[in-house]
Amino acid sequence: MKLIAEITDKEILGKEGLSIAKPRYTARAIVKNGDLYAVISSEKFHPYSLPGGGIDDGEDIITALKREILEETGCTCKSISELGIVKENRASTDYTQCSYYYVVEVDSIGIPNFTEEEINSGTALQWNTLPETIRLINDIQPATYQQQYLKARDIAALTEYIELSQLKWIFFDLGSTLIDETDCYQNRIDEIVKINSINRDEFVCCVKNCAKENAFAIKTAAKKYGVNVPHWRCEYEKLYPCTKALLERLSQNYHLGIIANQKMGTEGRLEKWKIKDYFDVIISSTELGVSKPNLQIFEIAMKKAGCQPNNAIMVGDRIDNDILPAKLLGMKTVWVKQAFAEYQPDSVIPDYTINSIEELESVL
Repeated sequence: MKLIAEITDKEILGKEGLSIAKPRYTARAIVKNGDLYAVISSEKFHPYSLPGGGIDDGEDIITALKREILEETGCTCKSISELGIVKENRASTDYTQCSYYYVVEVDSIGIPNFTEEEINSGTALQWNTLPETIRLINDIQPATYQQQYLKARDIAALTEYIELSQLKWIFFDLGSTLIDETDCYQNRIDEIVKINSINRDEFVCCVKNCAKENAFAIKTAAKKYGVNVPHWRCEYEKLYPCTKALLERLSQNYHLGIIANQKMGTEGRLEKWKIKDYFDVIISSTELGVSKPNLQIFEIAMKKAGCQPNNAIMVGDRIDNDILPAKLLGMKTVWVKQAFAEYQPDSVIPDYTINSIEELESVL
């Protein structure tokens, strides 16, 4: 899960220092029912906060989350999606906490099951619009050191949620992102091994080691062996099994685009795979004359889409070509660790990391 924020006494009190205490873990959520959002108010402990609480012994995070939501809102979870982690390091009280935030949708407004202590302290549940929820929490004037941290962590989560809510465009790389190139890579390796009588296991090991340092793993390994690289065999390219259904679902809520380094005929290949119609903007390096990671190719895509970078997310397998330039431009980023990307060092931290393209919806 993505780290949203790390709050320390430096941000809260302007003081240096860190606690090394073992962290307490909590599960928290932005709980929505249609256009209304749950807010917990407490006269004694904290004016307004998002639902959630500690993870009990023997509970996993999701079990704890569902229990907390049921206790504090009386609702069962219809859907749960990850938002991010907020870490607190309260040096002044030698306390640390790690809160896992989720976005939870419910389909009814229930009756909370507060403890007697909570009821006696004036704890209550409210349902408000998102602007009102943000205003209530943002306008809190913390009376205690603890309340300063509670406000800061909820504001961090809400800020992340708002940014994702403003997402209008999803741009994709193609190779090893939507298109499975596994057979293409295997064919190249097989031809190199066969033509040059190289030990296959040793060459594959070299390729993997090169992938840790260079995105062009097979070409780099071939250079080390002093051999030529066979031509790319496009006929071995194929969609990942989930690609078409994923694009169908995403296109119902977002504009989709392509920003890819591809040879001539990109639109024809998309047509062949029957996915061209899902994309409103298709930017291919060969047709354009500009290649990633040049920021110009991203800027052209933004202009053609009529989109601001902060309303777009880039999904790709390459840190150097996809993640770094998109972040420099101000886009959100999703790194898909498919194919050789699993060996690639994360020299630039993406906003989200997934192990396959079918996990994309979990971060949206």
